Amino acid sequence: MQDKINGLTQDLQFYARNSDMQQCMQRIEKLREERDTKDGRITEHLEMINTVQRQMEDLAAENRTLRKMAAVPDNYGIDLASIKLH
Repeated sequence: MQDKINGLTQDLQFYARNSDMQQCMQRIEKLREERDTKDGRITEHLEMINTVQRQMEDLAAENRTLRKMAAVPDNYGIDLASIKLH
């Protein structure tokens, strides 16, 4: 076990002295930070999408209920596809 620790310590000392390796490690750290930032943004966007989806489902349910209450047909003679395009 001690040999393993000594070997790792020597490796770290080598990398600390090697400027190319330092630059590589800095680049890796920067890439990790960029990935974490992007992951955070993806999570935010997914939460927003889920919120909007729930609101749309609520709106559709309310629309169906109001149509039934007012005895209005689903399409009311309007081409819904043309409305969706606009």
